[in-house]
Amino acid sequence: MIRMIRLSTGRSSPRSRGFSLAELLLAIFILGIGVISVAAIFPAGITLQRQSNDDSMGPTVAHSALSLLRSRLSQEDFGGFDDFNSGQPPFLVPPFTQGVPISIVEGDWPWMRPGFIFDNPSTPGDEGRIDIFSQQFTRQEAGFPIDFDLGTTGLAMATEMPDGWPLSGTKVLWGIPYNPAKYAIDATSENDDWKRIYPEPRVFVSQRERYWPSASDAVTTVSQKPLYVWDCMFRRFGGRVQVAVFVYRVTASGGGPQIYKVAQNDPAVDTPQAPTANLERSPIPISFTPPNSGASRWVDPRTVQPPPAPMPDPTTIPGTASGAPLDLTKPRDMWQVPGQWILDQNSNIHRVLNGRRLQNEGPVRLARPIPLMPVSGLYGLNSILPATQGALDTEGVAQAWYLPLRDRNGVQITPVYLLVEEL
Repeated sequence: MIRMIRLSTGRSSPRSRGFSLAELLLAIFILGIGVISVAAIFPAGITLQRQSNDDSMGPTVAHSALSLLRSRLSQEDFGGFDDFNSGQPPFLVPPFTQGVPISIVEGDWPWMRPGFIFDNPSTPGDEGRIDIFSQQFTRQEAGFPIDFDLGTTGLAMATEMPDGWPLSGTKVLWGIPYNPAKYAIDATSENDDWKRIYPEPRVFVSQRERYWPSASDAVTTVSQKPLYVWDCMFRRFGGRVQVAVFVYRVTASGGGPQIYKVAQNDPAVDTPQAPTANLERSPIPISFTPPNSGASRWVDPRTVQPPPAPMPDPTTIPGTASGAPLDLTKPRDMWQVPGQWILDQNSNIHRVLNGRRLQNEGPVRLARPIPLMPVSGLYGLNSILPATQGALDTEGVAQAWYLPLRDRNGVQITPVYLLVEEL
């Protein structure tokens, strides 16, 4: 009998072997790094996409707003302070140069914000509407019923000139000057005396009309969350009216769209236009007067005599270096944030390229230097060269307007675009 003999090789049979705990932890660690890296891309991508949308939609919204304003206003609707002078001193405009207020040439006036109506219980969807010539504020000051079409009274309102003009004597204006020749109403009834005395044009732009996309009716404003909102200012220069349109995005604290209505000034914070945050001053945009002397002036260093050595970067704003005071809870410092759009008294548009959100950041740099302006009665009083040599104005930015970062209701405001054109 033949026996089958199994020969042993001395080696055990192969068995499957799993990962050790150390190897598993190492793999999870590597995977986690990858996931975190990929996840970090999404917020940056969302931010870039939002900025791209802002860059493309900002001009569209601004030109749409300008078209709406042109459909309701014309050059002939506006007048000058000299039309209402009646022997009063000429209209004087801040800022003050060497202690003397700058006088605007006859018929012209500086950038002025329209009036606002904040709260109308009869039209809840129309809160925050613009009253171009402050007609309702004028009626209130004259003792007439407010919004005579609706019979409402006691509305919260604001205007660029809450104290009226002139500052002494009989008041004749509480807002942007209109053309009295066009709007002089021939009233024959005693009940129509207010028309003959205060014939300000009744030109409104509702809050919903300043939404993008625009709401279809007043009711939708209560629940509609706009992607963009716009507001405007007016200036008369050389006898022609210019319009500045500020486009901005409003968001809730979580970053999503926000139901929005322009809010009054906040008396709890200081504002550039009034030490006590006058509730009756137009709230948006806000104004700022840079120092008119010293190292913090907003001027191109090329206009300084003698020129500084070494020559600083002409796009850098003095007084904004790292460590300089910064308090973004106050409107006076909100022009320093990155991406801010700024309008100056000469209709120049400035964009903050590198800004500050923390006190250890800085300095603030603009996208381009402050333009060199020729000296004339329309621009300012300071010059560095005789007129025969092409004098340059050394006033620089003596007054500026920009958007706040948040309003009285805590709504976040993001500047998107600024457009300046003739009406």
